[in-house]
Amino acid sequence: MHGSIAREEFSSVLRLVGKVVPHNPTRPVLSNVRLTFRQGMQSARVEATDLETAICATVGAQCDADAVVLINAARLTAIVGQCPEDVIQIETDDVAIVSYSGARYVLPLDNPAGFPELAPPESGESIPVQGLTEALRRVVFAATKEHCRYGFDGVLFDGGKEVLYLVATDGRRMATVSLPWTGGKLSGIVPLRAISLLTTLDGEIGVTIGETVAQFQNHAMIICRLVEDRFPDWADVLPKKPSENILTATRSDWPSAIKRAALMTTPESTAVHLAIEDGAVWLSAQSPEAGTARVQLEAEIIGEIPKVAYNPTYLLEGIAAAPSETVSLQIAARRATVIEDGAYRYAVMPVIGPGEDE
Repeated sequence: MHGSIAREEFSSVLRLVGKVVPHNPTRPVLSNVRLTFRQGMQSARVEATDLETAICATVGAQCDADAVVLINAARLTAIVGQCPEDVIQIETDDVAIVSYSGARYVLPLDNPAGFPELAPPESGESIPVQGLTEALRRVVFAATKEHCRYGFDGVLFDGGKEVLYLVATDGRRMATVSLPWTGGKLSGIVPLRAISLLTTLDGEIGVTIGETVAQFQNHAMIICRLVEDRFPDWADVLPKKPSENILTATRSDWPSAIKRAALMTTPESTAVHLAIEDGAVWLSAQSPEAGTARVQLEAEIIGEIPKVAYNPTYLLEGIAAAPSETVSLQIAARRATVIEDGAYRYAVMPVIGPGEDE
């Protein structure tokens, strides 16, 4: 088979698909991408999998015969990325020959029959969802980055009659966004590897959540196994009644004050303390090793704000994900502090004691 592919589009697709290729594969075949050429279709499929997540994207291509080949993903991506020409030539037989003006690469091929398939959901309708990518970006930061119980290492898709909730938590803070939904009741925890792929897509995305597998369809198709652990009852984390004690500041003033106060935190003393003194909002931090900091925050005060302390990273990330230019904290003593901003809600537990998380 001889084929030609536009270099820029091919490079973009390889970078996307390559996000699934494992760095230390348990099976050698997983280090490859599968290229499928079909004569007359004017395109080629590019696929990769790590056995838990699979992705398939298409790229415009011309070819003179059908062919399915497995090529090392890292080497092919590097070759295409360094190509100065607009078009890449690929020839396949017992080996793959990748060439352009002034360069020729000969690459070994693996047996396509050994490439594992990840089956799509057995049932379930694909429901189009607008704004999914942006919503995921607003919640994924709150998921734990390490495998643990309760399925915290993923994002919960919790669908009802008219609303789809996306929820992420690490046990100390929780972020959720609601989206319009017409797909009926469903629930599934999508792993972070698949979420990282979804956040690179744009536009409307078709969502199918099965019993054990989910599928997402855009200009690329992503299939992933759902996290099997259970997710906590996230709705119970949010207070049933909003606090009447509210601090409001701009999305630029909040991080500026928090970061300046946090300069005096240490790994042993992580908290930034918030208090009202003489009608002004003060953020402070102290530790025997680093010293003390006291920073004033320009904010509107409503109600009786209790003294409270936070992990500064948790507070900064929750504020950064809010969509509005002003961000309000609903504060209650020894309960979760809540940010509500349209469809976005964020709850963060205060720090208890001298710099220790609850």
